[in-house]
Amino acid sequence: MKTRLISLMKSVLLFLLSMIFLLPGCGKEEALGKWVKHKTSRTQEGWNYDMSIYQGAPPPEEDNFYMAEPFKGYLMNSSKGMEASYQHPLVKEKTETFLERAHIAAKTRRQSGEAKIMDWRQLARNIRDASTSINDPEFNKAIKGNDEEVMDHYFSYFNDFLMNLHQATGRPQSYFPTIKKDVHFSTLLPHLAPMKKTVNFLRNASAFKLRKGDRQGAMKDIQLMFALYRICKEDTWLISQLVRVAMGITIVDTYEETHAKGLWSTEELIQWKAFFKNQGNGYGELTRALQVERLSALEVFELFLADKPLFDQIAKEEGSGGFAGILNFKSMARDTVVEQMIAYDRLMQELITMVDPENHQGHPNQTTVDFYFENQIPGPGKLSIAGTFIATHKTALNAEKKLMEQFDSAYRK
Repeated sequence: MKTRLISLMKSVLLFLLSMIFLLPGCGKEEALGKWVKHKTSRTQEGWNYDMSIYQGAPPPEEDNFYMAEPFKGYLMNSSKGMEASYQHPLVKEKTETFLERAHIAAKTRRQSGEAKIMDWRQLARNIRDASTSINDPEFNKAIKGNDEEVMDHYFSYFNDFLMNLHQATGRPQSYFPTIKKDVHFSTLLPHLAPMKKTVNFLRNASAFKLRKGDRQGAMKDIQLMFALYRICKEDTWLISQLVRVAMGITIVDTYEETHAKGLWSTEELIQWKAFFKNQGNGYGELTRALQVERLSALEVFELFLADKPLFDQIAKEEGSGGFAGILNFKSMARDTVVEQMIAYDRLMQELITMVDPENHQGHPNQTTVDFYFENQIPGPGKLSIAGTFIATHKTALNAEKKLMEQFDSAYRK
């Protein structure tokens, strides 16, 4: 009797469990209703859900850095998947050619190892080696000269590129008009890598001019580095801010290498220190970028709630593995997704409040930041929107903190 009762209880339990798992999650309208209620509540508390507020409006064309050569070459007409159609393909081709040849100097510096000190004789050899595969009489004009002549012509080759860059940085505003395809996570930003490469080249060009005793020419290159850093700082994307940090580290390395040798005049050192002082805090820009990141993630999952087929299509597209792995969420129930969206939104708002320079002096409290990432963000064992999208943001905070410390150290030297 007891055995039969236990068997019956097991059967009833299995039936109840099966019914629980077969119950459907909440429907589209109910899920959307929960999300709208959350947004309404948070909006009343001062949070914004309109991306355009953070992205701003484009300035007049004549005032926009990106509407002039060389970076106008990266303006797009449209995008298809991860491909793009460019408005000025000939300008882009010319700029890419300059940057490919600028890489000869960057490669030479890397060959020196950890010190990253330029080996000038090796640069001359690398220029000669590269010339064998470059069918350009202008580039190869001085290739049979001595090392100094080869290098002098190499850096002179970029004069037109640098002149256009000087003219473009004279424009008062910068706004790169992106092409959005379905969602902001799929936005292409083709201008960032060329900007970073340009700053690396300017480091080498200024070093060569200092070597020749041309401090004025070298300082013009340094001022271009400053300008490109400020322009990248105005971008609204988180990846732009990480590129800006990398550019800032290159600027610090350039200063430390040249300052140690006493290569700058008092007036030029004042310009260096003014840059480090005035650009020493990037947390405001990082705060704005995190707001854009927050809304970009929510935009994707709003599609999950409202238009599941479009979400599935985006999740399967080539490159969507880079959208923080949204493909992993494809089979999740709507009620689970809306709960995770609300949790993600609250956690991002907490992070943004920590980072916002209006709420701290200098740096966010490191103890609070560490506790947040170690205890409040779900670990890798559980699939969650917050764990997938927020955990990597600590890299951005650490990078910004490191750069600010380097700027402060350089300013005090």
